Parts: sequence; C-alpha cells; structure tokens
Amino acid sequence: MQQDRPGGTQGLKSTRKTMAKKRNLAKEQLRKIKATLVERRNQLKNNLKSGLVEIENQEGHHLADLEDIDNIQDNDAVFEVVNNASASLDQIEKAIEKIDKGTYGTCEDCGLPITVERLKALPFATQCIECRRKAELEVE
Repeated sequence: MQQDRPGGTQGLKSTRKTMAKKRNLAKEQLRKIKATLVERRNQLKNNLKSGLVEIENQEGHHLADLEDIDNIQDNDAVFEVVNNASASLDQIEKAIEKIDKGTYGTCEDCGLPITVERLKALPFATQCIECRRKAELEVE
C-alpha cells in the first residue's frame, strides 16, 4: 500500500479531491457560462445559415462556371466554415444540456470537477486539464 506523501499518487489524488470541493461552480458563474454558450450558439446558427445559403447559391451554377480556381477555393473555405461551425454547435448544445441536467463541469474521464478557469476559457470542455493532456499524449 502506498503512503500518502508529497509527489506520490495518493497525495496527488487527495489534493485534487480537496481542490475539487473548493472549485464547485457557483450558480452565478453557471448562469454566466450558460449565457455565453447560448450567445455563441446563436452566432454559430447564424453563421451556419449564411454558409448554407452561400453553398446553396453556388450549387445552382454549372461546373463550367466554377472552373475558376478562386471559386473552388472559396467553396472549400465555405464548406470548412460550415463543418467547423457544426462541430462547435454540437459541443455547445451538449454543454447546455449538461448545465440543465446538473452535470456540467465534471470531467467525463476522471469524474472530478473541471476548474472554473478552464470552463471560462473553454465553456464546452468535457475534460479536466490533466485528462486532456493525457488524451493528447496518447494521440501522439
């Protein structure tokens, strides 16, 4: 059995749990974060609508009309914006749903609270910094 010592895994887990209790989101912080998410969701929906209208307008052209390389690059850029906005919108919708369910701010990997600082910077974060770093290292 490991002893609870500084730098040891038991000490780290104990410290993280103590810190987690101190980091619970206050109702006002949660309200502000949700308002930010809702505002961002509305912006993304508008961007998606604009992008989809632009794609729809361009699809009415014949291939001969689109042979210009600038038009092709513009189309690629519009598709990329729409794809990115759609992915972000999904993340934001999930975060709002978690707020409504009361599960927002909990790391999906370790179950500990995500720091308020991280949630303010990335309101749709689903992992704490430590778990996100581990996940990124596994990808490399």
